[in-house]
Amino acid sequence: MKILRLSLIAAFALPALAGPAAIKARVEEPAVPETMGGCSLKCGFAWSVEVQADGGQKAEVTKKLNDEKAETAWVAADGTSGVGARLKLLFPKKLHAEAEGNIPIYGLDIINGDWSSEERWKARARVKKARLYYRDKPLADVTFSDNRRWQRVMFPDQFARSGDWMTFEILEIYPGEKGAGAALTEIVLQGAH
Repeated sequence: MKILRLSLIAAFALPALAGPAAIKARVEEPAVPETMGGCSLKCGFAWSVEVQADGGQKAEVTKKLNDEKAETAWVAADGTSGVGARLKLLFPKKLHAEAEGNIPIYGLDIINGDWSSEERWKARARVKKARLYYRDKPLADVTFSDNRRWQRVMFPDQFARSGDWMTFEILEIYPGEKGAGAALTEIVLQGAH
């Protein structure tokens, strides 16, 4: 009886210790200025990005990660690698009544590194692994490829509510040739349709 009780306790405890799902991002089409924007979660509502760098510095809003421009990139603060940085994707504090809980979010696309030139892309680090959270609940650990193409991540549907947020936490990087910190050119949340 004691062994059965311990087995039952272990069976229920293991899923809690397993952590979020592991996902490998799919490498997609080339990242070119013409592929910026398009149909995405922005069809449902506008969202913004707040960056909390590792080290407890004050969070700052950045438009570079969802500005639909291939020539701009968020880069880690000078003297840091970017590991530990948390990019918080903030949804409106108040959604329209018909949107509340009815708009799905099911994936994201990124352009890894500083896409603006081959030289800058090689010089700066790129994201190798990140953890995604939805309302601070771990959703998935994602591994990205080290290339300049769009990369797509799909995850179970989340339904947006007023004031929701999603967090992209950088866990590992591909080092840049010049030792510069990580960069990301664009994040596009997929959903709404």
